Amino acid sequence: MDDQGNIAMSETVTSSSVFPTIEYMGRLASDPLGMMAAPQVVLAGTGSQTDTSNRWGDYYNMSLSNDGCTFATTGEYYTSNSSFNWSTRIAKLRFLNYCIPH
Repeated sequence: MDDQGNIAMSETVTSSSVFPTIEYMGRLASDPLGMMAAPQVVLAGTGSQTDTSNRWGDYYNMSLSNDGCTFATTGEYYTSNSSFNWSTRIAKLRFLNYCIPH
């Protein structure tokens, strides 16, 4: 949650027909409770993990920067099918016109 009460979250979305994809979504403080905006894609993965012995999600985080308005998120993805060679993406987002950095 930012300094104005706006909320953001990020996630990995995957299925049998979707490679692990990093998305984020959010809601303004003035939006109805219990509702989030439609997810936005940060990065669509182009591969999957082929070995289940390796853990997934260790490098996933969202935090708020010192300005009180900018969210930073990290997430894992694959550029091709592999057992252990994932990549990490860092992205930032802000609710423009709804939070004034301090």
